[in-house]
Amino acid sequence: MEEVQDELIHRLTIGRSAAQKKFHVPRSNAPVVNINYDSSPEDVKMWLQAKGFNSVTVNSLGVLTGAQLFSLNKDELKSVCPEGARVYSQITVQKATLEVCTEAFSPCINYPYFICRKLMSFHKAWNERSNRCCK
Repeated sequence: MEEVQDELIHRLTIGRSAAQKKFHVPRSNAPVVNINYDSSPEDVKMWLQAKGFNSVTVNSLGVLTGAQLFSLNKDELKSVCPEGARVYSQITVQKATLEVCTEAFSPCINYPYFICRKLMSFHKAWNERSNRCCK
């Protein structure tokens, strides 16, 4: 019985020391690729490849524009490609990113058109430099 308790204490001790170790996830230096409703089929294809989808998915969906891809629901995506559920999840994340970018300029509607266009071009340039948000 004492052996069992010793082994239990030993395993618990190992588990605690392993849990306290810092876990490091290596990050790739691949550029961030985003799509929006105005994205071309080439942009969509690059986005799918950057997300690591297989060639069947890239070839099936890489012919669509951003607006066409965003209009598909989960069942439609699952019927077109084997990774449809994962594509739907990534599209949902991308749409949320676009909403955040749009909300950042919601006060813009209170300004004249030419000022709003200047703000949007500044926002786009800032995003391109910092790889943040949308393009």
